[in-house]
Amino acid sequence: MIDRTSQPAYALHVVVSLLDASAEGILPSLGLTYSRYLTLLTIERLGETTQRAIADAMRLTEPAVSRTTRALQADGHVATDAQAGAGNRRAVRLTPAGQALVGTAADQLEAAFGTLLEAAGLRSSDVLALTEPLITTLLEGKEA
Repeated sequence: MIDRTSQPAYALHVVVSLLDASAEGILPSLGLTYSRYLTLLTIERLGETTQRAIADAMRLTEPAVSRTTRALQADGHVATDAQAGAGNRRAVRLTPAGQALVGTAADQLEAAFGTLLEAAGLRSSDVLALTEPLITTLLEGKEA
């Protein structure tokens, strides 16, 4: 039998899975799940946007994003407005509370990641040197 656990793709999967689990352990103190944090982060990056654009950016379905944005709206972190002449489409934007929350969450996650990197003897630039070319290649559709 071939041991595939030493392959780079598997190793990256394990790293991402462990980082996601770590984030899930940090964010509840802020009243957030990692999924909701990623949605807030995406809205922050896109600015005022639509649920379709959020779904496309996150590679999720519109119904999944709709459920998440409804929950974030109920918590006061996003606001939605009907778009004139756009049928059921709604504009989505962060509220001031949502902006503050995503900033606080990002700071806490980056601090935890910084501690992890330090413990592993790595720098942020080491991680970016590896991940940036991979992300660019994948987004440009140049993957094998």
